[in-house]
Amino acid sequence: MPAQRRVKKVLRLQKARPKFKVLIYLIILIGLTFGTIIFFNRAFWNGKDKLTIVSRDLEDNVVITTYDPQVGEIISITVPSQTEVEVAKNFGVWKIGSVWQLGYQEKEKGALLAKTVTRHLKFPSFVWADRQSLGFNSSGISGLFKATFSKYDSNLKLGDKIGLALFSLGVENSKRADLKLEETGYLKKTTLSDGSKGYRVEGSIPQRIAILFTNTKMSNGTYRIVIKDRTGRPGLTEELNLVLEVLGGKVLSITREDEADFNCEIRSDDKEVGDLIRNLFNCRVAPVDPGGNFDMEIVLGKKFADEF
Repeated sequence: MPAQRRVKKVLRLQKARPKFKVLIYLIILIGLTFGTIIFFNRAFWNGKDKLTIVSRDLEDNVVITTYDPQVGEIISITVPSQTEVEVAKNFGVWKIGSVWQLGYQEKEKGALLAKTVTRHLKFPSFVWADRQSLGFNSSGISGLFKATFSKYDSNLKLGDKIGLALFSLGVENSKRADLKLEETGYLKKTTLSDGSKGYRVEGSIPQRIAILFTNTKMSNGTYRIVIKDRTGRPGLTEELNLVLEVLGGKVLSITREDEADFNCEIRSDDKEVGDLIRNLFNCRVAPVDPGGNFDMEIVLGKKFADEF
């Protein structure tokens, strides 16, 4: 190769190297930016524990999706909009397809639907998002992009959305499932209060559905719970007990005490489990361990009857 041509080639390589370095630095910067967003701007998704999100589809059916990093699964349960439920916070009996709008009328937004799913269906949930979030359930780039970056109401933060999108990208199609609740035996078709045809809950949650909502720490071994009832309202502790059992807890003691004017307080020997119960029921966390041989102590006040 003539000397002149070798010189030109060397010059071209020298010019290309700075551009290549800039590209590498740009990729690293983007990666660090996304990592920072995911780590600092998130509320619920930590990439290791399952997360349940309550949403709705275009027909106002309620879609309850569990994202489980431990087994790499995304499982959705669709509840028909014509399912009659007792709405949380003492709002009476409604069809579940109307609860999203009711939440906005009562300034509760989607939180009212999540609370109703917890109270009536016994599916523990506190994260809610509008129908655009259903894009997290698919492996399509377009749906994931909309679920992550489009504007819609939710209590998810951007870091949660980015983390969910990255998780969804790695889930195989064989690990995705869409279940219809009316086909599980948990709903019965019947005539509703307004005379229309629809569904009502019948019996207890099928085991194959309940297992989707268990908490790993609570379901490993016996997670012992004591409830101190200071609500002055009968029946609430029994309803709460059913939700705690789905999570994997075991209520070993319920005591009735004098009424007290607060919502609820929890004492837990595990911070993550304590945070879970706090998010579900808006309880305050006491900075002390539970008494006796219990793993968690839950004290219910009068305001719990208005929140549950």
